[in-house]
Amino acid sequence: MTTFISGILISNDILKFESQLPLSLVNGILVNQKGNIYVGSEFYGKIQSFDKNGRYICNWNVNSGGGVFKMQLMDNQNILVVTARGNKKLIYDGTGNLVSEEIKGNYYYNNVESNKKIYKVGEDEKYEVVGTFFPKIVKSSKTKFQIIVAQSYLLNIIQAPFPSVIIIAIGVILSIALEFLIVKSL
Repeated sequence: MTTFISGILISNDILKFESQLPLSLVNGILVNQKGNIYVGSEFYGKIQSFDKNGRYICNWNVNSGGGVFKMQLMDNQNILVVTARGNKKLIYDGTGNLVSEEIKGNYYYNNVESNKKIYKVGEDEKYEVVGTFFPKIVKSSKTKFQIIVAQSYLLNIIQAPFPSVIIIAIGVILSIALEFLIVKSL
């Protein structure tokens, strides 16, 4: 529940949350010519950017109406975002400034190609989001494998959907303890 509420507050910019977010429910990854990495988060409705060394730069809200969105890197290095809700075509520069926005016809979202968790650069180099509970962004080629973004466990535990698991576990333990005390008192 805590994660759900924080997700709503963060995704709608009710809280101006400008810190790094967990890589949860990634729905796209892009890498521009400078090596900056852009990661779309369906859960938070935001795009996060990292430099080529994996240092967090910023994040911004995608006006997706709370729905899914796809991302593409344009030739001019701007980021094209299309939304499933509202059929919006949004163009952002590399720092999250909205360059243009327009409403497209039905099924526009379905006609736009997008990667999910892998972005290829050239013939043999790719960036990929790997892992489920503690995802990382790795860069690999035929000869090299390098972790670019590895978030701290604390960031993942505090902010990701993981706290829900902890809250549920505590609830189960308390429920069992209460049941044991009730049975023992009879």
